[in-house]
Amino acid sequence: TSGASATYTTTEALTVGGGLVIGKDVTANAGTYTWTVGGDWTNSGTFSCGTSTVVLNGTTGGQTVTTGGSAFDTLTITNTHLAGVTFADTLTTRIFNASYSVSGVNVRRLLFTTNGTHTVTGSFNVDGSTGDLIVLDRSDGSGTDKFTLMVPAGTTVNYVDVTNSSGFSSATEITAENSNNGGNTVYWVFAAITWNGSLSRDWATGGNWSSGVVPGTLTLIRINLVDSGNYNPVLDQNRTVHNMIVGAGGEVDLNNYTLDVTNNLIVDGKIFVTSSND
Repeated sequence: TSGASATYTTTEALTVGGGLVIGKDVTANAGTYTWTVGGDWTNSGTFSCGTSTVVLNGTTGGQTVTTGGSAFDTLTITNTHLAGVTFADTLTTRIFNASYSVSGVNVRRLLFTTNGTHTVTGSFNVDGSTGDLIVLDRSDGSGTDKFTLMVPAGTTVNYVDVTNSSGFSSATEITAENSNNGGNTVYWVFAAITWNGSLSRDWATGGNWSSGVVPGTLTLIRINLVDSGNYNPVLDQNRTVHNMIVGAGGEVDLNNYTLDVTNNLIVDGKIFVTSSND
């Protein structure tokens, strides 16, 4: 949609296989309808969202969103390409969805500019799946620059890999479960990744962990008494974690390697230095 000063109002759902452009001096009214876009979203005019839903569903490449300062009501991401979706300017929406549990597709990557605050006023529904964490990272900047998310207090996300990000304040910290802290994060709370040992003793097998991926160096890990038939962890190489809790009945076999816990270590179970399997 582009051209001279004009107003366009949709009276039914809209599907665009490629990119959508709202030109300068153009107002696009979405009303109550769903707009599905397979390419870039570029707004140089005014997008009047009403109570509409915008779906970004690209599969063959990444998508870039330029909001032009116009808010969305409900923004749903189902893009499955590795490049994911990039927000080139600040995002404002009532509801943000990028959820495997809702859509059944694995969103790969969400990148946000570090310029300004991205605001979600209603609900921030972001969850990947076991072994397929959604990457949340900045799209620009360097060093300690972060993208800022302002979401409702009590927000919890699941199966994400977060780097270079700040929540808005301590009152609106974002809880991430079964997730990885990639570093340079503020006002995020990362819950423990728990060993389940369902596949083997191998520390390096992602399926043995609740997140489906091997814990990173900034992770809190928890090792409890495993279920009957499951395995206790055996270290495969020198590794580093941030915090570790070995619960009652839990056992860790260092297998002659070094496990560097850089912050807190709580042990109510057992740690074997030399392999207990020798």
